[in-house]
Amino acid sequence: MAKTIQSLWFYLSVSMCALPFCTFAANPADPYFAATEQSKQVGTEYFQAYIKMDWTALAPLMAEENSFDDQTAHLVFGPMLKQGKAQVLQHFTENYVGLTMQFTTSRQLFAGNMALFEGELNWTLQQPKRKIVTQKMPMVIVLKIEHGKVTEHRDYADYQPFIKAMQQPAPAS
Repeated sequence: MAKTIQSLWFYLSVSMCALPFCTFAANPADPYFAATEQSKQVGTEYFQAYIKMDWTALAPLMAEENSFDDQTAHLVFGPMLKQGKAQVLQHFTENYVGLTMQFTTSRQLFAGNMALFEGELNWTLQQPKRKIVTQKMPMVIVLKIEHGKVTEHRDYADYQPFIKAMQQPAPAS
């Protein structure tokens, strides 16, 4: 009898511990799942337009209070924080001139109102007197999506391949 009561208490305590998890069972109608689906759709469209540098396609996906920053670029290019849709678009259209980008995605993550793209960026920067080709630059792009628009865009990259490419002597003309 004592063994039966012990077993009963054991199963009851395990059931009580599991109860909170049961109440949070996956329900596609939950706000988390709706936000995740929206993040996947909007984030993917925004990411593709960004890599293609299609600013016309990118603009409608941005919230007016959008911000852009790349903390990992501050030591290379100076402060990058841009606030507001107009300032972010101006930054892209003025500073990405002569640039081509190709991104090989290794992982994508969509969780709630966040979209994350991880991979390697190959990019070429055509300057007036030389072309700088950067290969296999590790990069992570993080987007925050609210009400169907991107409100925050953060890039994080390892700029060592770019710095090495810049240090190469310019080809003789």
